Amino acid sequence: MLDYQVYTFKCAWLTDAFMPNYWGSALRGGLGKWLRRVSCILRNSRCHQCVVRPSCAYGFVFETELLKRQDIRVVNARPHPIVIEPPVPPPRETETGAEFSFDIILLDKANDFFPHIFYSIMKLGQQDGLGARTREDYGRFVIQSVKCATELLFTSSVSELNRPSRLARLDLSQLEPEDRHVLEVGFETPFRVKHKGSLSSNIPFHLLIRAALRRIASMEAAYGDGEPLLDYKGLISRAEKLETVSSNLNWLEIPRFSTRQRRKMLIGGPVGTVRYEGELAEFIPLLRYCETVHVGKQTFFGLGKIKLM
Repeated sequence: MLDYQVYTFKCAWLTDAFMPNYWGSALRGGLGKWLRRVSCILRNSRCHQCVVRPSCAYGFVFETELLKRQDIRVVNARPHPIVIEPPVPPPRETETGAEFSFDIILLDKANDFFPHIFYSIMKLGQQDGLGARTREDYGRFVIQSVKCATELLFTSSVSELNRPSRLARLDLSQLEPEDRHVLEVGFETPFRVKHKGSLSSNIPFHLLIRAALRRIASMEAAYGDGEPLLDYKGLISRAEKLETVSSNLNWLEIPRFSTRQRRKMLIGGPVGTVRYEGELAEFIPLLRYCETVHVGKQTFFGLGKIKLM
C-alpha cells in the first residue's frame, strides 16, 4: 500500500513568460533551488553527510540513498517520493494575467513536507520565475489556489494554507484484473527505458511490464509495505507473448540544463499510443498503479506518464 496525494496548483503570470515546450525540468529545478534554501539548516554540510537529512524536506525529497539489498532486488536507490506533472501540452498563452496549472504528486512522508514545497513554489514565482528571460523579466507568477481532489487547501483571497484531511491510497491488491484482450496505452510524456543497453524507441508489451514491475517494487519497498510478492519471471514471460497490434509513436526530445553537471542535456523518449492484444487481465492492475506514479526514468520531471485508453 502506498499513501499519496495529488496537489493541483493553479497559477497566473505576473509578467510575460517565454517557456520551453516541456515545463517539467524548469519546475523541478526551481523547486529544488528554493526547497533547499528554505529547508537547509546546516549550510556547510553536504547532503549525503548531513545528520538531519531524513527529517529535512530537501534531503528527503531530492536526495535519495541506496536501499539495503535485502529490502529490494530490482533497483539500488530509493526512488524520489515526488512526481511533477506539468501541463501537457503546455498552454499557448503565457502573457501577463494568463492562467496555468500543474500537479505535484507527493508520496508517503513527502506529504509532511507539503508546506515547504508550497512555500518554495511561491518564492519561485515571486522572485526567480520560470523560462527564459524576456525584455521585462523572467516569467514570474502567483499561486491562485491549491486543491487536492475536491478539497481546497489554499486560495490567494484568504492566504492561509491547509493540509489535506486525508491521503489517497494506492493498493495493488485492491486493483482488480480486467477481462481485456485488446488494450491501447497512451504514452503522454516520453517513456525512457533502456533495453539491452540503449534507450528503446519501440515499446513491446514485455518492456512496459518490466518497467512497471521495477517501478512498483521500488515504490513499495521504499514507501509501502515492502517489495510485493509477485511472480516477476512468470509475468515477464507471459507479457512476451502479447502482440503489438498497432504503434503510433514519435520520439520527443526534451532539452534541459543540469545545474549540478553544468551542461545541457537531452531527455527524450517515445510518445503516442500503442495497441496490444492478448491475455491482458493480470497486467491491468500493474498498469493502473503506474498511471498514478508514472513509469520509467525521470519520473520526477513528469516523464513516463501513461494512460489506459
